[in-house]
Amino acid sequence: MIVKRWLLSTAAAAAVMAIGLRVAGLNPLTPARSALAAMPAPDNPVVVELFTSQGCSSCPPADRLISRLGGPDWRGRVIPLAFHVEYWDRLGWRDPFSSAKWTTRQEEYAHALGLNGTYTPQIVVGGARECVGSDQARVLAAIEEAGGAPQAVKIAIAPEPAGSGRNALRFKVNARAAADTKRDQQIVAAVFESGLKTRIGAGERDGETLINDFTVRELVVVCELGHSAGTERSVQVALPIEARWSRDRIGVAVFAQDPMTLKIDGAAIAAPRQ
Repeated sequence: MIVKRWLLSTAAAAAVMAIGLRVAGLNPLTPARSALAAMPAPDNPVVVELFTSQGCSSCPPADRLISRLGGPDWRGRVIPLAFHVEYWDRLGWRDPFSSAKWTTRQEEYAHALGLNGTYTPQIVVGGARECVGSDQARVLAAIEEAGGAPQAVKIAIAPEPAGSGRNALRFKVNARAAADTKRDQQIVAAVFESGLKTRIGAGERDGETLINDFTVRELVVVCELGHSAGTERSVQVALPIEARWSRDRIGVAVFAQDPMTLKIDGAAIAAPRQ
């Protein structure tokens, strides 16, 4: 069995509870506009995960592809997420968005997909297909293939008012099993931030200025969904927002993932409100 270390952090466990979740000090005192806007939900949105690093000189084309996949032409049909791994950090430049958790997630995909190791840039489509992240033709072909298959779980995100404070991202998730699955699914929320600008000061890309979009800041399991068709769960979620994040550029993606095969079988996204 694959151990999901990225799902079991203390911060994640403390941040998320089931229906009725209220974080001390974060209850809304006055109505406020949500920072999130739910996106149109097509039948089969495809989650595309990029494993990248600011220290990787081969990664810029893949980083730009992820940005395009989140643009108007693909909006709602593709849910792009960028995970910055940390194994490039030892070569001169420490990626400020890198995390050992994202390296672990990539290693788990390598195990599940029968690969010999990890590399950047790598794209994983729907948790079940992988290719070089800069190979646009293969990436788009994988997206088309994944998008053509019916998904067993339907997910909806309802953004909630921010309340009097700005230190939590609040939303409601509804997940419904439209068909039987082999096992219970984990309903996972990924908080991401776009428009991140960095001036590189060392390493292979010294002197460059980078813009990173859909950069994953946090990844947590919000609940589990039973494997039988018709099973439904609704949860209210409040995730702490760190001071260094820009609330106006934060969004959330929620997806159903098999805890053993890692296949993603349903997803939705709420982007930053424009």
